[in-house]
Amino acid sequence: MLRLFGYFKDGAIIQRGRPITVKGWCEKGCVCTLSGPDFMWGKNCEPDESGMFTLQFPPVTDTENTFEITLTQGEEKVSASVRFGDVYLTLGQSNMAYALQSTEDWQSWVDRAKDLPVAIFDMPEDAPTPDKVMRPYEPQEDIPERFAWKFGKDVRYASAISAHVAILAAEKKGIPIGVVHTSMGGLSIESYIPHDLFEEMPDVKEFAVKVGRYQTKEEYNNVGFRNYTQSAGVYNEKLAPFKGFQFTAAAWYLGESSAFDLEYAQMFVKEMQLMIKGVRRLFGADLPFVCSHIASEYYPYGDTYGYLYVNEALTAVEEVVEGVISVPVYDVEPRWLVPDGERYYHPIHPTNKAPISDRIFKAFEDGKKCPKITSVSFDGGKAVCVVEGADGGLRQGDYEGFTLADKKGEYFKATARPIGEDKIEVTAVGVKEATALTYAFLQYQDFCNVKDKAGNPLVPFRTKVEPVTDDYFFTPAYTVNGATEVYENTFGTVAGVAQKVPVWKQGEIYAASPVKLLSTGEEIIVRAKPDKNKFSNFGVSPAVCLSGHKNYLDKFSYLSVDLCADKKVDFAGVVVRDVKGDTYRFNLLNGKANAEILPVTDDYLTYTVDLTKGVRGDSAPVKMTKAHRQQIVSVEFCFTAKTTAPVQVCIKNVRLTDHNLSKKRTLEKKKVAARSDTQLPTN
Repeated sequence: MLRLFGYFKDGAIIQRGRPITVKGWCEKGCVCTLSGPDFMWGKNCEPDESGMFTLQFPPVTDTENTFEITLTQGEEKVSASVRFGDVYLTLGQSNMAYALQSTEDWQSWVDRAKDLPVAIFDMPEDAPTPDKVMRPYEPQEDIPERFAWKFGKDVRYASAISAHVAILAAEKKGIPIGVVHTSMGGLSIESYIPHDLFEEMPDVKEFAVKVGRYQTKEEYNNVGFRNYTQSAGVYNEKLAPFKGFQFTAAAWYLGESSAFDLEYAQMFVKEMQLMIKGVRRLFGADLPFVCSHIASEYYPYGDTYGYLYVNEALTAVEEVVEGVISVPVYDVEPRWLVPDGERYYHPIHPTNKAPISDRIFKAFEDGKKCPKITSVSFDGGKAVCVVEGADGGLRQGDYEGFTLADKKGEYFKATARPIGEDKIEVTAVGVKEATALTYAFLQYQDFCNVKDKAGNPLVPFRTKVEPVTDDYFFTPAYTVNGATEVYENTFGTVAGVAQKVPVWKQGEIYAASPVKLLSTGEEIIVRAKPDKNKFSNFGVSPAVCLSGHKNYLDKFSYLSVDLCADKKVDFAGVVVRDVKGDTYRFNLLNGKANAEILPVTDDYLTYTVDLTKGVRGDSAPVKMTKAHRQQIVSVEFCFTAKTTAPVQVCIKNVRLTDHNLSKKRTLEKKKVAARSDTQLPTN
């Protein structure tokens, strides 16, 4: 009967400078003592009918020495050696639970932990499969014996983010650091919300019932595979037993299970409020929360924009709950392979957790939020964003990642630049009356580059919180100047992977002269040595078919590009292949007239093709309907040069527009003798 609460084991770390809650089980006449080098405090335990007692000792600030918590009853005695320091609480699903040994550079973190006073209180699942997990319906006062502390090299088996935060904190503060880790892969936020708080927001309860995430007492532990993530289950099992304990701060990393549609995300904001309220009810109303955004992934659920909605929801929580900081991570490439090439779990689990941990810990330490757009004003075709929280002001330079909507509500790729230290001016070709704006609200966020001078990324933003419609524009990577690679996630290990893929590569349609591609960061350089046996052709193909991303060739009437060359080169237009394998050429424009070929000069000029009209291989005209353009899977920009010397073509400012940007130019007329023996039938 005589025992301490399972947290109090040798090596436990207790929050310094706060009242100390001690729990245990004994019979009457039991004494609990807390002893250190200079004192011994003792209290008589008053157990309830179950034999459980709860008592408090005054705060301890000594982080150097080891202390002893002892229960004594007659000749019987149990004790635990403990230290005082800072203790963090970590909550979430698989990306929080992801083990350190499954991440990049894990061995170096283990080596750092060996000589540091860090410990992770880990709460593993008892069952090998989720359907065998049995959660308690009522809040518990005890914890299973299997919950234990991990120290030194054994932190490799603990949550990576928990271990990182502990190591970073111990190195900076020079005191013992503990982390209580509560997460499990696949959990839904509802598992962290106590049942009584669902009653405070009937619409949330109604939603949770509708989507099968709220269980009554009669339904409990009878939902098969979803037993492990039943409503209130994790709260009851892994949080409620620690009532009265103290923590420095809490880190939240969960949202993937709510990446579905806007309704899920809007309920997620309310559920976050309930979750935080429940946790603070246990551990103190002023407990700071840092909530990490989820990684930029393509989720093929709902309307497929789920992760964007969830991250938007996490940002919104900052506004409605005091003491919460949301941490954007879109600028962290979500790599998922460790250096040995092993595949752990799934591409939704980035293995480079360290940058996220560092950002979480930084938020813990300085309490600063990332820079955020707080207001947008529109003046004609221009938008001006006001940014607050930019540490040292905004970094200067041209910005990528913005879109701007016209008066019809249709969005276009925008150009943005800083105005002073805290404002951004945004414009877009063809937008004469701007009405709405987005930043980093994109499926592919690799090129979103607004940061403050301290390196903190601008929080994703849009002026209208609404479901994504066909009016939205998710900027294709090939329209970003100088882009060479883009992160593509095909969501899954069986049918695909997640990796960097080329934005530009050797032409995919013509078997033309080989090219070498370079980038200056502002333009793509195409180097080729034309081969007359290859018809002196060379070409490059942009990535127009990416997972979860429209090609957008159906959305606009024209495609324009700025080109220049170091020698005599001609632009032969844009050739495409559809899903049936048929090839077509969009009409190349010289002003309003068609042209089969246009010379590329040594100064940048704009070239435009008509996306609505084209020709087949026999030169027959073809109307390129929106439905047909949606079926395009490959595109090639085609060039030709009547020389055997190396040539260089530079590409920038690829634009999809509803405006013909081509200007009429005078061309040298060429006379070509007709050959009747090669004429094709006209019908």
